[in-house]
Amino acid sequence: MIALYRPANGSEGRAFMAQWCARCALDADAEAGGGCEILSRTMIFQVGDAEYPADWREDGLSGPRCTAFCSIDGTEPLDPAAAIGLLL
Repeated sequence: MIALYRPANGSEGRAFMAQWCARCALDADAEAGGGCEILSRTMIFQVGDAEYPADWREDGLSGPRCTAFCSIDGTEPLDPAAAIGLLL
């Protein structure tokens, strides 16, 4: 079952953003005043709101992920399920 993901606290949020957002082309121009619409909407809305992005998901063994991730450097964040050879 896929559920929408929202970090439980600031530390979890920083870790998620370091793994996903910091290496994503969608958020690459954040310092120039741009940034990712998905990230912004996760900060503004609650999981139950219609405006909360469906891109942040909790996919069971694979952990939380952003399905809109577009790598800046050609690498993907570690998928724990793939690392141990599980098929989802």
